[in-house]
Amino acid sequence: MMNHPMHLHGMKQLGQTTDFAKDEGEDTSDVQIIAGIRPGFDTTKEFPEMKKQFLIVLLLPVALFGLAGCENSGDTGTTDVGSSDMSLSVLPERSLQLKRWYSETQVARGDNLFQVNCAICHKPDASGTTKWRERDAKGFLPPPPLNGTAHAWHHPLSVLRRTVRLGGVRLGGTMPGFADKLNPEEIDAILAWVQSHWSDEIYRIWHERNVQASKPLQPIKKG
Repeated sequence: MMNHPMHLHGMKQLGQTTDFAKDEGEDTSDVQIIAGIRPGFDTTKEFPEMKKQFLIVLLLPVALFGLAGCENSGDTGTTDVGSSDMSLSVLPERSLQLKRWYSETQVARGDNLFQVNCAICHKPDASGTTKWRERDAKGFLPPPPLNGTAHAWHHPLSVLRRTVRLGGVRLGGTMPGFADKLNPEEIDAILAWVQSHWSDEIYRIWHERNVQASKPLQPIKKG
């Protein structure tokens, strides 16, 4: 099949008659019989359109095969990012950064308030005590880091505000309450500065917990 006259020189040129194999010294009668043409019949003179139809019959299976290959490649779910501009539309979209509840103005104000009221125990960079899980000689827990490496992000905003107002002595710490020194806006500014040190991932987890804690408790249905 590989030596068949129909494959000589890539069909020669488009528009050539079925006598194309004669140039190679081959017998063209079998070619004409396969194509449904009687031997010796000149298609270009008697049926000018037959050239085109003959070529369409030969090339149509190749086109259909290529089309099927394209469809099959799409079923695999793979995409060649560099092959087409259309491939850019299937790239996963980057998740948008979660908008935080505070403003840059609050963060700037909170920085000053933190340095005056909190840095003496929690360090100026909010890094706190390294061994914050270990109680001291008096049995108290030392000031923990507030930069997202300890447990501050475990608590919703309402608990953080209450801790600043009332202190942490009742929780086993030594932190005094600041209700008589800081108003609610100042407390929020301090918490804004503290949370500005948290990574996006830590803040996202905290945000989910804060949303859940803000939901009203549902009564337990009996029976």
